[in-house]
Amino acid sequence: MQAIEEADAHEDAVMTAAEGAAATVSSEVVDMSTPLLPPPTVLLPAYADALVAAYQRQVGDDDELDLNLIERCLLLALRKMREQAADGKGDGALGVLVFLPGWDEISRCLEHFEAHPSFRSALLLPLHSAIPVAQQRAVFKRPPPGVPKIIFATNIAEASITIDDVVCVMDAGKVREKNYDAYTGCSSLTSVWVSKASARQRAGRAGRVRPGLAMHLFSQKRHDAMVDFTVPEMLRTPLEELCLQVKLLQCGGMVWSRTTSAAATVGEAATTDDEITSFIKRAIQPPEAHSIRNALAVLVRIGALRRMAPAGAPDSAAREGTAHASKEDEFFSLTALGMRLSQLPMAPRLGKMILFAILFKCLDPVLTIASAASYRSPFTMPMTPADRTAAAASRKAFGCGASSDHLVLLGAFNGFMRARAEGGGEPGNRVEVAFCRKNFLSLSAMNMIQALREQTLSELVDNGMLAAFAATACSAPREGGRGGRGGRGASRNAELLGAASVNSGRVEVVLTCLAAGMYPNVATHVCAVPENADLPVGLHSRGHKKTVCHPSSICTARLNSFKSGGPGAAPLFGGSDWMRVEHYVFDEMAKVCVAHCAVQLGRWRMCMLRACCVHAVGTRVCVVAACRWEPLVKYR
Repeated sequence: MQAIEEADAHEDAVMTAAEGAAATVSSEVVDMSTPLLPPPTVLLPAYADALVAAYQRQVGDDDELDLNLIERCLLLALRKMREQAADGKGDGALGVLVFLPGWDEISRCLEHFEAHPSFRSALLLPLHSAIPVAQQRAVFKRPPPGVPKIIFATNIAEASITIDDVVCVMDAGKVREKNYDAYTGCSSLTSVWVSKASARQRAGRAGRVRPGLAMHLFSQKRHDAMVDFTVPEMLRTPLEELCLQVKLLQCGGMVWSRTTSAAATVGEAATTDDEITSFIKRAIQPPEAHSIRNALAVLVRIGALRRMAPAGAPDSAAREGTAHASKEDEFFSLTALGMRLSQLPMAPRLGKMILFAILFKCLDPVLTIASAASYRSPFTMPMTPADRTAAAASRKAFGCGASSDHLVLLGAFNGFMRARAEGGGEPGNRVEVAFCRKNFLSLSAMNMIQALREQTLSELVDNGMLAAFAATACSAPREGGRGGRGGRGASRNAELLGAASVNSGRVEVVLTCLAAGMYPNVATHVCAVPENADLPVGLHSRGHKKTVCHPSSICTARLNSFKSGGPGAAPLFGGSDWMRVEHYVFDEMAKVCVAHCAVQLGRWRMCMLRACCVHAVGTRVCVVAACRWEPLVKYR
């Protein structure tokens, strides 16, 4: 939608008023230096919610953010609101809410309009989940009379909040949506068109407490082609956790035998690929069969499921990792590891990370890392260059020199808990809030990570996974969360956590557990030196896919120094020679648009590694990943 202009320069634009009272406001042609496409049609809604929705007749370039279009729409909307205020209609509010896909678009709009002479007196505000809370709250404050307030927001403002002085809504029609490609194993955060339901919801933000105006910046044809509702999460996320729960249900009731360290079943334990797939296919909007098979392959690879051959089939058909003879021969049984993973409220890989931490007695820090990985990043996005420099310094300090995004999260959480203790131990105290503000951390995210820690710890205790430490439990929990809060049960959980965390200070052990959980997400970086002439230079993931670390990763600086053999390429755990080959483990591989990134790679999209961790000794990754869960349980 380009602008709300009159279809005829001599006609008036009709605007509806609240409670059925209609008002006619004279419309003027906006002076435009470049010609626009034919004028749009003004559509009046049938419902009395005081919204005017306008759609352009023709289809333009919908994939690019048109700053000139937004600028002209803002000028027109502000003119209309000022005219209404001059006529004594309304309370003089000049609030405009602009829906944009993501932070890149918000930043571009802020830079553009801050430099525009027509908006120097306007209050320009961003609204994004990753900015500090204080800046988020600024959108609710009313500016002085006559000062326009323009809010550039993502879909965070679509339904969760109401800003009472917003009179006009502009909807770009896009949203950032995370999707998972089962064919490539990559996730991507891409801009997609919103659903019709979301478009209606966004329009409603303008008519909550007064008559409002909604401008949809896309064509009527585009609106008609939109899906009715948002794509279900099942169709755009990995299915490992779902398949594991389905397998557990199809086993007919699992029970755990500590004496045999094996899973005993009531009824048939082995199910076929077709049975699991057919169960999930009964969903209202089922995922593709390939996505389900890919999830089953991942569960087999991490040891949660075991591939078995039916009676009379050759033994080779049951081996893990081998090619399937035929689809009918694919039988799966739940392993002891899979049984334990199904009892934890998180992704199987994170659960495996925690179980290995129990075995290696470094549970406390790994519990924090897994809880943080289950939620969004607690780090906020600073607005000014000086703040961005300070935020980068804080991240580096949290890592204590280690090239690991996970240890950075751990250091941030430990500092957060120390600040809480210094402030009296109660959540939300002044010391805690000041710590988050100083280090650009989200207070709500840190509280959620703490809650996830306590929930997961309770699940571990309730399911008997820490029973082996009952005799040696002490009341001194290790750093990484400082145990639970309040009550005798929480105190007991803290004692068990401390007993299971005697090796928490050994970084090598902690990183080993991280590698065990994240396997097979392993990438190898080979430096361009003569000794590696016969090896592929650069960072490669499995399948020889060339990739890079995400610019937000603390490993990026080390990787750049590694390429030149600089001082940043020192060995992770001591030694005199800088390493010519390093191994990285990572949470996920994502396709990222690099058009506006700091590093230009000559491609529009590039596979990047998120949440990386450097392992100087590559054999540690391979040895731990090759371990079988049952022998480790028996050994303990």
